[in-house]
Amino acid sequence: MLVLQALHGLSLAQTEYLVADRPSWMRSCRLALGDAVPDANTPQDFHEALIVAGTLDALFARLDRAISEAGYLPMAGQIGATPRSERRGDPGGATLVAAPRQRHTEAEKVRIKAGKRPRRSGPTKPTGRPPPRHQVRANAAKSAVRAHVEHPFAHRKG
Repeated sequence: MLVLQALHGLSLAQTEYLVADRPSWMRSCRLALGDAVPDANTPQDFHEALIVAGTLDALFARLDRAISEAGYLPMAGQIGATPRSERRGDPGGATLVAAPRQRHTEAEKVRIKAGKRPRRSGPTKPTGRPPPRHQVRANAAKSAVRAHVEHPFAHRKG
């Protein structure tokens, strides 16, 4: 419960409510649907015991490292409310964001450290020519999918 609280920036009372309300949060806490949810004082007591033992910072550093090694960015305090969650009155859901991995060769790393840009790699379209027909079809198919996915969220772009 402490991890959920920290990742979502919640109070103890909010965390208790959401663990009782959401089956996915119950599973995260290793609780079955019929199990009693610990009250807000239980995580607080555990939190204080971790502080006394001097292990709280190490525990959360280890969690951040595990999330990062799995290829995600731990985004504590970066969680926004969604329209569905706003209607239900809860503060929003967490999203793990896939972290892009840099794949520079040693030569490219040397160029970057020297203040130069790495050479462009991968397939490129010849300048001044239209893309090949198969690329035009592939781009159109991708655009159609993106339009269906992004349209419901267009109002949020502001």
